[in-house]
Amino acid sequence: MDPNSQNNDSKSKIHKSKGIRKIKSIKTKRLSTTNSYKSLQKSEKNERKQSAQIIDYKLSFKVGVSEEKNSKFRKTMEDVHTYISNFNETLDCGYFALFDGHAGVETANWCGKYLHLLLKKKIEEKKISSHSIDIKGCLNDTFQEADFLIESHPNKIGLRGGSTAAVAVVLWEKNEKQTNDKYKDKYKDKENFNDNDNDNDDIKYNKLRKIFDYVPPNDNYKRVLYTANVGDSRIILCRNGFAIRLSYDHKGGDSNESTRIVNSGGMIIRNRVNGILAITRALGDCYMKELVIAKPYTTSLEMTRDDDFLIIACDGLWDIVKDQEAVDLIKDVKDCDKASKILSDYAIKNGSMDNITIMVVRFDQRIFDYKDDKKVKKNSFENPETEKSSRIRYGNRERRFSILEPACIITLNKSSKH
Repeated sequence: MDPNSQNNDSKSKIHKSKGIRKIKSIKTKRLSTTNSYKSLQKSEKNERKQSAQIIDYKLSFKVGVSEEKNSKFRKTMEDVHTYISNFNETLDCGYFALFDGHAGVETANWCGKYLHLLLKKKIEEKKISSHSIDIKGCLNDTFQEADFLIESHPNKIGLRGGSTAAVAVVLWEKNEKQTNDKYKDKYKDKENFNDNDNDNDDIKYNKLRKIFDYVPPNDNYKRVLYTANVGDSRIILCRNGFAIRLSYDHKGGDSNESTRIVNSGGMIIRNRVNGILAITRALGDCYMKELVIAKPYTTSLEMTRDDDFLIIACDGLWDIVKDQEAVDLIKDVKDCDKASKILSDYAIKNGSMDNITIMVVRFDQRIFDYKDDKKVKKNSFENPETEKSSRIRYGNRERRFSILEPACIITLNKSSKH
């Protein structure tokens, strides 16, 4: 795959609609660098408001993370990870990200705190200006703006180092084409309509509602997985037992990347950019930004009941373990925390000399039972208004805060400043 081929906090009004609950926000304008920092800091502080009880939503995915400094070889931990269980104020949509810092943890920490907020802003801007939203485009714009803000950071964190980024976003989307075409003629005549279909659908729907807090109201909805990455942190999807890589290793040894570096005026020496940096794309590293760009490799795919889990991990794992090997090691392990720990222990046992962070996201395929519905339901589920809260963990310390969106779970490196 050729990586060159891919490509506010204002007052909010909650309303209910069929399908997915959303929050309407007042229109926002593109901000200056100073205002952008203030806006991001304000948004981040809103995630840390007064203490509140955590709500355990019944979601269709579970997340487990294992962190290992690997102190035998590393004095500091430079990995940061973030996950949000109801991303962008939408139930059962997830944001999962890993940042592997180099020459310090500052850039990775910044990304862990703010990248998801930038992505939310980009999505809201697209909602205002366009009927359809190009999430891959939003991810690309988010990476580019994050890189610009890191470069212009008052503490010059981008001059000292940088970070890889591997981001996966799972969203429920309405299939507009299917909505317009699939039911166009199906129930055109009353003779084709069977009341038993509606009763059977309602029974199945109610069963699913006992398992999950959000169930798509009909099979006009699809679940889509979007990914974006720079650097060598990988995103692997296990589909029906097979590993599918959804990221691209931006490294000096890659022929496409080395050609790009040379054409941009740089050199590849011992598989490193100008003999210094092993990765060819990153956030930060402003001293060689003409060579080490922040344009991400992006993918999107419609998920099915064959999709078992995601593995998002830094090169501390992938330097030791191949994609399919990682999948085989944990494909029968249902507990995500245990699965991530198995991979981490295996990497250390087999000679990994780097920090290791592994995130495993396992999907519950029962959510796809809604696909068997035979027609649109008359009474779609509307998400109730609920207490909105967040769990933020720094290493072994945990704090709880009320925030403006439901049940976020954000995990950052314990050296984060707050």
